[in-house]
Amino acid sequence: MGDLSECPTGTFEDKVDTFSGFTEANIDITEPMAFKAKMEMKSLTLMAGMNDTGKSLYNKLTWCATFFFNLKLAEAFNDIPEEMPPKQLMQFILDKSFVEANFNGTIEFNYRDPLLKVKFYGISMKLIDGKIEDLEWELSKNTQPMGEVTYLSTDVRNFSNIQKYVKIKKMLGIEELVSFDQIAQLSEFYKIYDVLAIEFLLVKLENVNPMLEKIQSMDASNNLIKEFGIVSLDYNKAEAELSYFDDKNTKRNITTLGQGAQSILIMIMTAAA
Repeated sequence: MGDLSECPTGTFEDKVDTFSGFTEANIDITEPMAFKAKMEMKSLTLMAGMNDTGKSLYNKLTWCATFFFNLKLAEAFNDIPEEMPPKQLMQFILDKSFVEANFNGTIEFNYRDPLLKVKFYGISMKLIDGKIEDLEWELSKNTQPMGEVTYLSTDVRNFSNIQKYVKIKKMLGIEELVSFDQIAQLSEFYKIYDVLAIEFLLVKLENVNPMLEKIQSMDASNNLIKEFGIVSLDYNKAEAELSYFDDKNTKRNITTLGQGAQSILIMIMTAAA
């Protein structure tokens, strides 16, 4: 046995971890609806409730804060220059995520140690009539950004909307999404979270057959694929058209599936590694 005195004692500050979202939300707003909540978030958080109780509002605010924070982490961790000032960036994200981002109140998201509940980092903002009056955030120097921050709204869980998105993108002369100016153009037609979710899915569809193999290797998702009658997939990148072959080797456009089936398929594809 080696000398235990030579074994380093690791702490949160000693190691590089990967941002995996916030663990706590404190929201107190009066507009566009009265919403006051203090919530603890786990690795998997399920929300249930009646319509118009703020579930979608909460999910969108969580995406906005997480997306902003992950961008700031990416800039710091990879030494990337800012494309726009932080306050302007957060305002842009909010404005492009809501029809009327006329928020009044405070919004705060934190990451705390699961056991000790010590706060490691977070973001908070105060808004008056939709304008950010105060914005504060603190990064951990040993935390690296996570992958894509994705919110799958109803509009994204539909292949017809994805095909329309690609056509609009072509009309605007955008080949590859590389700037916030391009995102602003596309956000005239789609919310910013939809733009980024569709872009994420389009990249995945370029390797649709290897992805299908991964899906088929998981019993639960493979059973759903079989239930929909899908044997294999075919992706036309130029038109963003996804087709499938059934057990009779008949080729069908994926949009012929029911809305529920399309939603489930898109969620499985987005989650597949």
